[in-house]
Amino acid sequence: MSEQNQLRRGPETVKGEDAAGKFTAINPAAFKGGFSEANLLAYLARDALRHKYGLRSNLEGSAQVTAKTSLDGVQQLMGVLVKAGTELQQLHKEVSKTVSQLQVSYSIHEAEYKMEVENIQTSGGAIRKSFEDLEARMARVSQIGTRIGDRLQTADSLRSRALQMIEIMGYLRQFSELREGQSDKIFKKQLPPVFWEEGGLQEAAVLTRRLTNLVVDAMSAKQRSKLLVVNVDDSQDASSTKGSLEYTYARLQQYSSWLEVRMVARFDVALENDDLTSMAECAKVMEEFGRGKAITQRYVSTHPLLMIGEEEALSAFTGRPKGGSGSELQLVLKPLDELYKTLLDAVLEEVERTSYIFADPKKAMELFTQRLFEERVKPAIDRILGRSSSGSVSAFTSPGGSPSPGNSSSNEPESDEDKDPGPVGTTRTKTHPSMRAKTEPYNYQHRVSHHTRKSDLMRNQVVTMAEVYRRTRTFMDGLQAAASGPPAGPLDLNIVRDGLFGSFLTSYPQPELQWLMSRYEEEVEGRAPVIKVSESSAVKGRPSASGTALSSPPAERAPLPPSLELVQQLLHCHQEAVKRAETLATGQVQLAGCIRAMFLGEGPFAPMNGSLLQLLVHHVLDGVEATLDLCNIRDFKSKAKADVAAAFETRKKQREQLMIARYEAYMDHEALPEAPKLMDVEKSTAKELGEKFVQNRVMKVLQAAKTATGIMSSLQQHFNDSLSPLLAAGSLSDLGACEAGLLTLLRAAEESVLLVLRKCMEVVVIQIEKTLMLEQRAAEFLLRVKDVQDMSFSRPTNACMLVCSIWSAFRDAAGENLEGANLSSLLTEVGLKVHGVVLNHIQQFHFSPHGALKLKADVNEYTECARSMEQPQLLEKFTAAQGLINILVVSPESILPLVNGSLRMEHREALKYAKLREDFEVARVDGRSITQLLSQAGLSEGGARR
Repeated sequence: MSEQNQLRRGPETVKGEDAAGKFTAINPAAFKGGFSEANLLAYLARDALRHKYGLRSNLEGSAQVTAKTSLDGVQQLMGVLVKAGTELQQLHKEVSKTVSQLQVSYSIHEAEYKMEVENIQTSGGAIRKSFEDLEARMARVSQIGTRIGDRLQTADSLRSRALQMIEIMGYLRQFSELREGQSDKIFKKQLPPVFWEEGGLQEAAVLTRRLTNLVVDAMSAKQRSKLLVVNVDDSQDASSTKGSLEYTYARLQQYSSWLEVRMVARFDVALENDDLTSMAECAKVMEEFGRGKAITQRYVSTHPLLMIGEEEALSAFTGRPKGGSGSELQLVLKPLDELYKTLLDAVLEEVERTSYIFADPKKAMELFTQRLFEERVKPAIDRILGRSSSGSVSAFTSPGGSPSPGNSSSNEPESDEDKDPGPVGTTRTKTHPSMRAKTEPYNYQHRVSHHTRKSDLMRNQVVTMAEVYRRTRTFMDGLQAAASGPPAGPLDLNIVRDGLFGSFLTSYPQPELQWLMSRYEEEVEGRAPVIKVSESSAVKGRPSASGTALSSPPAERAPLPPSLELVQQLLHCHQEAVKRAETLATGQVQLAGCIRAMFLGEGPFAPMNGSLLQLLVHHVLDGVEATLDLCNIRDFKSKAKADVAAAFETRKKQREQLMIARYEAYMDHEALPEAPKLMDVEKSTAKELGEKFVQNRVMKVLQAAKTATGIMSSLQQHFNDSLSPLLAAGSLSDLGACEAGLLTLLRAAEESVLLVLRKCMEVVVIQIEKTLMLEQRAAEFLLRVKDVQDMSFSRPTNACMLVCSIWSAFRDAAGENLEGANLSSLLTEVGLKVHGVVLNHIQQFHFSPHGALKLKADVNEYTECARSMEQPQLLEKFTAAQGLINILVVSPESILPLVNGSLRMEHREALKYAKLREDFEVARVDGRSITQLLSQAGLSEGGARR
């Protein structure tokens, strides 16, 4: 209702009664703010709507009255709307007129504003230009003032220099007239007080240096310009003429000497009284005329630690340790730790004193530490290491050289074994140095003790050196930390370190390689047994120095099979050397280079002997290949080999007697006489013979292959765990080189193992072939009825039992030493060769029906032995051989159905075995021989196929 009242009467903003009377239907103020068309229409139709609502409430009105009333309302509403529209048009005209007036007024005011802005911008530009002119004038004034100031400063400087030169020239004149002599009376009488008063000695030193430099420059200029002052008396020396430059220079030197003596005396008194202030004053005076180093040396040389005698200083050091135990080393190095602690405390104290006394405390501390290392540290280290004054270590050799003979643990002359065997590479010699024959009896105990002392001495020396270096470097780090702070600054101790350990660090890791080589030779010589070389081999292989053969067989060391225990000790020694290299190396890159040298033998400038891979090449590859000789031995010396040889010889004699008797009977067409019966071989006897053969001829080869595999595994683990992380952190090139060397050795070891396994396999197969050839009798497969009365067809022949015993013993030996794919491959390959040997052996005999049954028993035994190998391919071959033997067992009529049925083999191949039947020539099937039967069947079969 408030809004309707506003539309009707208008708000307070409507001014005067004219506006209210002018618009009766609408209120112009209602169009401001929140205007709503719905509210406007509702207001205009209010009377008509009110009348309508009233009609609804009057229920008693008629329809006619209602319609009339509605029509009146509509007409009234139309009148209101027409009036409102007229008033709206009038209001629109008035509003438009007002807007036009406002636009004209706005345009006028806008033009006036723009004009004022342009005037302001013009005035601002003029003001900025004025300021720029002012700044330029101020800059010119400032430059002029600066030039005037510089000129004034230069003039003042020249004035000061002129006054100083006047003063200096006065002092110079006084020195040129000074009488000769160094007495205090002369200087006090003829020189100004500044040159002899106690409080002005520092200034006197500065003036003396300036006067000396001035005179020296004048003398040089005089000589260059050749303006020599010619005296009246040419024979008179210019230095004795007062007023001359030479005379003045002599007097200045005379005064400098007097002042230096006076300052040194005062410094000594202050040093004795521990008067730091007086010492500092004297040091400043000496520094002013260039004598600071002399006073510093005087101060350092009077330190209590540098005034102790050598014998007294080294009395606590008992020398290098005699053994390699850690407790003994700690006991020997305990005085060194105490010395380092004393020296570190002294350095900490001197840092404060020198910073107060000297103007350059860093030089003083460097001189002090250098003297400490020269006079206290170096003699102590030499005493511990047992070095001579030249610094060489007696236990080590120079890089690439040999041990010094004067340092040997005995007076025994150097033998061939002690000499360097030369560079060790991938190309290996057939004879290891430890296997070379000697021309004199081998003294085992003496050699072991000699090498033990030598290797222990080497290890003791390098362990002591590494520990001394570690403790010395810790001491140097302490010195750096103590002297690195202000005002001394960091000290350069690299020269000191190089002086103490330079030669050792330059040759490192050569000492480690020499120790590894000596330790390896010691172990090899302790394990390899001594053998006697036959006279014939000595004549062929070992000529004497004169070119003739040796008259007596020399002693020689037998080949040493690979030893996992020895290699484990070698790897432990190598890991110990790597740990020391971590201590001695100055960075990761240098450490990687040391590891590469100790692993491969590749030094920075030349190859090095004694590396891990070089030793393993000799030990593993030569050791594995040396076991091949065990397979070629023909002269059995041991009891086991003699028993095997005697058993086979007995069997041979019995077989020859039986074969001769049977051959004579056949030739005479008589019945077979009673031939000596060949002794049957029991399974236990055959097993024992097979085990003896394998144990003496094969077992060591298989053990060597197993050991070589274990060594390579240990080497890989050692490389991955101990070496690879250090190499990767230092140098990728060194890591790649070491990995390549390791891979080369692994491949070479694999090839060597495969070589000996092939040789071992050949030995077993050859022995099986020989056993079949010597033990098998043709009569065993040509049995008659009377021969089979007391014979069991299920029992294999003696030859078969011996072959199976050798084969089974080899299987057991291979299973003990090999595993995985290596074992499976070896057993399969040996089994296939045995299969071929057996089939070829069968084709050397003819078989009666009963003999074929005996052969079947042999083949069944071979098959069971093949089954125990657990190799499917091998079992399939021998199972097929079982069916093949049926060609010899069945009657002639059943051969063709058997070949075409279960065997499913070619007739040509079947004919080859059918020829082995005893009745092959006489047997007939439907009037056809076996040859015709198989041949015609093969032709008909081929025609049917066509």
